[in-house]
Amino acid sequence: MSKIFPVVYVALNNFKLKGTAGSGKDWQQFGSWMNKSLLSDVSDLPEGTVARVKSLVANETTNEGKARKIYQFVQDKVRYVSISIGIGGWKPMLASEVDKLSYGDCKALTNYTKVLLDAVGVPSYYTIVYGDETEWDIMEDFSSIQGNHIILGIPNNDEITWLECTSQDTPYGYIGNFTDDRDVLILTPEGGKIAHTKIYETEENTRENISKVKVDAAGNVVANFKSVSKGLQYDGKYLLPKQKQEDIDQYYKKKWSYINGFSIADVQFTNDRETVVFEEELALNIPNYANPVGNDYLFCANIFNQNQHIPPRIENRKQRLYIDNGYIHTDSVEIEISENFEVEGLPEETVLETKFGTYQMGFSNADDKLIYTRRILIKKGEYPPSEYENYRDFLRNIARLDKTKILLKQNVQ
Repeated sequence: MSKIFPVVYVALNNFKLKGTAGSGKDWQQFGSWMNKSLLSDVSDLPEGTVARVKSLVANETTNEGKARKIYQFVQDKVRYVSISIGIGGWKPMLASEVDKLSYGDCKALTNYTKVLLDAVGVPSYYTIVYGDETEWDIMEDFSSIQGNHIILGIPNNDEITWLECTSQDTPYGYIGNFTDDRDVLILTPEGGKIAHTKIYETEENTRENISKVKVDAAGNVVANFKSVSKGLQYDGKYLLPKQKQEDIDQYYKKKWSYINGFSIADVQFTNDRETVVFEEELALNIPNYANPVGNDYLFCANIFNQNQHIPPRIENRKQRLYIDNGYIHTDSVEIEISENFEVEGLPEETVLETKFGTYQMGFSNADDKLIYTRRILIKKGEYPPSEYENYRDFLRNIARLDKTKILLKQNVQ
């Protein structure tokens, strides 16, 4: 908000929250108040649960190994329910209640995970964060009641491993773009401190698409498509296996809305939670994909990753341009064409280089097959309003090049 227009923030050095007195002249003092007044009396656990988790990690020799086991235990046991009660929605419910009821909100589930880690000797930090796809920092120089979400931080030498405790599906140590790359408040035994969550670098956020397609004499396409997603490109994908088949079909129909009439013959997902890699494999039929031109056909080789997003034209833009996350997409399409056709000429390789990223597209031949390749790199960054139209032109050119067609010319017998 403060990036768009001036904002005045007001806070009290001394306050009462639902009758509980507090003091927050700085973050250290504010964190100490939270530890003492909001968290100190919610860490009880049944003896049976303590014994169970100690047995669970008995063979683990590292804090990470123990933490992974505890995190999986929590994911298997509890589910998220929003609960805005207690002291202004800030005090977690008792850990023993979470253990009994097997549900809680972000405060309760994070505190429960922390208490379980305490029981097996693994230190962790209850952490206040602004959760949003747009990066939003806890203000470092203005201690006050801030944030809208709670996560957990586990110290690991000079780094912190972050855990999202409300999800039953998120891999250990993965937080995604809801809480990545922003200042947060961690509650240490010494009080509150500002820390920064994981930054997913452009080179980590990758999606690799590999396709093999056959084009018959009538312009129909049979395709095998594989996609491998990592980093922030993994975000959200890992939930696909839990969807109903009709919802999965709708997801791909929306994703490939520019392809008319395709059907999915088979779909397989592989979610590797250890390496945080998600794979999609689909078999598809696309009738009448190639466009007839007399006896010939026009064929767009980029079947599965055409850019459909062109920002709207904005005259006299006043606001800065923010690209929140960088990423790299690569595509390789192996095309087997019916012997009824021959390819008449191939487009030359095209390269676009801008301050916002790069784009490469080209064709080649290999073993009687046509190979289409594409690579796009988008850089994270902040730019003045004057660059908006240049960014728009870059994406518009990508959308145009993504629709590049080749001519499949009918062989004359």
